[in-house]
Amino acid sequence: METRRMLPRIAEHLTEKYGKLFSPEKIADVVNYSFATLDAQSKVKSHLFTTTEHFADQRLHALAISHGLIEGDKPRVLFVCPSNTGRSQIAAALMGRRTEGAVGTRSGGVNPGGHLHHRAVEVLQERGIDLSGMFPKPIDTDVHDAAEYVVAMGCLDQIVQRPDTTYIEWDIPLLAEKSVEEVREIVDLIERHVDEFTKELSTSARHAAA
Repeated sequence: METRRMLPRIAEHLTEKYGKLFSPEKIADVVNYSFATLDAQSKVKSHLFTTTEHFADQRLHALAISHGLIEGDKPRVLFVCPSNTGRSQIAAALMGRRTEGAVGTRSGGVNPGGHLHHRAVEVLQERGIDLSGMFPKPIDTDVHDAAEYVVAMGCLDQIVQRPDTTYIEWDIPLLAEKSVEEVREIVDLIERHVDEFTKELSTSARHAAA
């Protein structure tokens, strides 16, 4: 069975990256959980093993952060929308480009959809950002624990809040049933929010240079 062959291979690959931080058994557990989570929610199975590796990689990275093993001085932001098919993906991609990796960005959904909104992919492609390899994913506990800031779009009341995390809500329209021109306007709005938030992060006492 392909699953029995591929999951150990993914775990072996990630062990090369995270083997100094976690045991092979822990890495295999994360891979198996990631596969089960995505398999249960995914309507399209053709790229399931690729997305499993990406998701497991993100979870292990977040787990390492929450344990204080890496990325201790970098702001960490989790963008969330209900389905993780549009707005939160756009925000994470725009902040990633805006900060050139100086901010750790992740995204997730309260109830992940099956695939990214086609207009989101199209409009960001116009701006030189490729979302084709991205996929909707849930708000993983490890990723949530590692986040210093959670930016919600239309779902803040559905997120269990941590005491040491800052929660923010942005008023961003839904992409559903919007024309490409309207989606461009929404992306412009998200980008303005991202720019303002990035400036706030750069002057934050928590991350400002001494």
